Amino acid sequence: MEQIKSILKKYWGHTTFRPFQKEIIHALLEKKDVLAILPTGAGKSLTFQLPGLISKGCTLIISPLIALMEDQVQKLNAKGIGAAALHGGIAQSSSDYIINEIKKGKITYLYLSPERATAQYFQEQLKNLPITLLVVDEAHCLSTWGESFRSKYLQLHTLRHYFPKAPMAAFTATAPPEMAQKIIDLLSLKRPVRIQSAAIPKNLSLVLRKYPQPEEKILSLLKKVKGSIIIYTGQRIQAEKIAYFLNKKGESATHYHGAMEVKKKMENQKKWDLEKARIMVATNAFGMGIDKKSVRLVLHLGLPRSLEDYIQEAGRAGRDGKPSYALLLLSNNYKEKSPIEDFFLSSDQLKTLYQWMSNYFQMAIGSDNPEWRPFDPQDFLKRYRLPYKKLMRGLNQLMQRGLIAYEEGGRSQAKIAWKSTAQALYHAQSHDPLYGKIIKNLKRHLPPPVYLPSPFYPISLNYLSKSTQASAIEIHKALKKMAKEGFIAYQPAHKLPRLRFATPRYNANLLPIEASKIQKKQEEARKKRGQIIAYIELKKGCRAAWLARHLGEKNPRPCSICDLCRKKP
Repeated sequence: MEQIKSILKKYWGHTTFRPFQKEIIHALLEKKDVLAILPTGAGKSLTFQLPGLISKGCTLIISPLIALMEDQVQKLNAKGIGAAALHGGIAQSSSDYIINEIKKGKITYLYLSPERATAQYFQEQLKNLPITLLVVDEAHCLSTWGESFRSKYLQLHTLRHYFPKAPMAAFTATAPPEMAQKIIDLLSLKRPVRIQSAAIPKNLSLVLRKYPQPEEKILSLLKKVKGSIIIYTGQRIQAEKIAYFLNKKGESATHYHGAMEVKKKMENQKKWDLEKARIMVATNAFGMGIDKKSVRLVLHLGLPRSLEDYIQEAGRAGRDGKPSYALLLLSNNYKEKSPIEDFFLSSDQLKTLYQWMSNYFQMAIGSDNPEWRPFDPQDFLKRYRLPYKKLMRGLNQLMQRGLIAYEEGGRSQAKIAWKSTAQALYHAQSHDPLYGKIIKNLKRHLPPPVYLPSPFYPISLNYLSKSTQASAIEIHKALKKMAKEGFIAYQPAHKLPRLRFATPRYNANLLPIEASKIQKKQEEARKKRGQIIAYIELKKGCRAAWLARHLGEKNPRPCSICDLCRKKP
């Protein structure tokens, strides 16, 4: 215990633990699996980082977002603790360097994306390393994302095969009993120690309001609240419009959604973090891992996707313990908007979309071309007269079935793949002095051209520019020319979304799509919609206690501060 207190004081500057931290730390040090359901801001990172220091090995942490990984790595490095992150944007040479640093004992924490953590070649690299603890952060993603667009979440249990002696801990902010059991099953947790805090903070007042035109009430409601605010809306364009409207009315607001460039997202989030913008208007792409303690109001404009999402997003208010509000603002006809059928294309509609995409990219039946292609949604919509929402939902459904891959339009890193043998590349260096410099640099930092064509590797044009004394434009032109001559394949950095066919092109009529699975998804969505409507239509009792029971708490007490508790009899 003295060692634990000493490390707590040395690296975190604390002398006491928050509720539940000590129990989780002791369970992990005793090599027990853990499922911890704690709100963001409860100090869950410390509960697996501190045991990692005592175990004197390396802790693997699976995290869903690059921004979350890099934030944690920066904080640990600032404390003088070795930490690194590996995800899709990291070059192979950097990955090899990090693995060697772990072997030397210089890296204690390695943050990984699910895709990197489940890659067989990477697991083979890891298996001889001293991995002492496995952690899955934001574990609700196994249930919500694993069966949709990030299927690698469903393979995280394979890590246990390589590290059978390492305990595994799963952390999430919300998980009703059914979801909690699903997390346990998907990760193969062995008789886990289950720790769960109160679902709704005692200082958070849950309020619901209905108006004919709720958007018109936003400004007057915001003026009643001092401090930082988050407004959640279901539409990207609405997030931008509301932020613009609030700024015109003298408020300081910014916006955030999934289609924005990564740089712009970071700029807007930093503006809000530093209080340069009081109000963040966002879709549900915003907020995971946010730990701003001065948020006084979280306002949802329209129906949330699920009660679990609503609880997690509402819980971003009042993390400093001061009185705060979660306001659900609805129109009087909220039930009529967005019927469940709008969220899923039928099997016939998916087959039609797949055929249109095949025509758009001129892919013949049976052709196998898995390379990424720039994809302009606006051009596609104009050509096939399809609503934007239906296109995006259709793409998501096709991704779930492994038929396509799609990436939003943040600026990507340039990539190359070897298409020629080492001998052919050696001869290519004599073609052009710049070819020689580029190839020498690439061969120094990338795996050699053994199996052809090789996978695509991320490269930096700026680095090549400094190394060769040529401009980035000259490097780009040279790479294009080398690709044309067949030495390499080259993917320039791009801003447009991109898309690729993940399998040889099917006859659209024979597409492996089961109507029964789509119907099952619709039934699950109807169930979640029904739960939200039941919450909305509560007439008596306590909103916080009702939500707590939904999350599995037994006999929760009334909060006394929600709109129903304050309602006069």
